[in-house]
Amino acid sequence: MPGRSSESDVALFLSELEARCEEPWTLESMAEGANLKRSRFGTLCRKLTGESPAVYLNRLRIRKSRKLLGNTDLSVTDIAFECGFSSSQYFAKTFRRFQGHEPTHYRRLAQEMTLSRGAQYLEGEAERNAAYAAATIGTGDFKV
Repeated sequence: MPGRSSESDVALFLSELEARCEEPWTLESMAEGANLKRSRFGTLCRKLTGESPAVYLNRLRIRKSRKLLGNTDLSVTDIAFECGFSSSQYFAKTFRRFQGHEPTHYRRLAQEMTLSRGAQYLEGEAERNAAYAAATIGTGDFKV
């Protein structure tokens, strides 16, 4: 389409990626989806999101997994595969990097919030003892 920039192509692709984040994406397939070469796609993705394409994709997958952990009884393994992770171990490692705790810990927090018990303290390691409120649970804002 005349007049469209590469940056707008990447922005459009990234906005559509969330709905398809569980697919087996590679850097090549994401770049192809935006009609660009790998290096150009990577550069523009970093410019628009502040993250590499792989980190951005994992952030989308973790966001989807938080919804499933909080709203379903699916096993952590089933959620890992549903969100596009190749193994439950890789999912758990990635979840810890983004969220700062285990998927099962997040599920307990989400369940407690659903039960309307307000901010809660969960027993555990000192660095994991924290008060959570509905507005902050699972924001996934840790730097990776």
